[in-house]
Amino acid sequence: MLYGRYFQPIYNYTLGNVRGNQKVAEDIVLGTFEKAVRHLQSQSIRQNFKGWLFTTARRELLTLIRKEQVAEKHAPK
Repeated sequence: MLYGRYFQPIYNYTLGNVRGNQKVAEDIVLGTFEKAVRHLQSQSIRQNFKGWLFTTARRELLTLIRKEQVAEKHAPK
């Protein structure tokens, strides 16, 4: 039920931030919802589920960006 309600807004947010790469956006959304399932008992997630999801998606995006930057830095020239 929560997945169906929040999938599209989270997906649209992530898709816009990964330059239209659908596979990456789907992976980030999946990771976001996996974390939500693990943390459903947390007080902070129950108080503002939508906000928690967007914050988690944003953190997943930032992690991806950092990993890409490290990979580019260490890639052979």
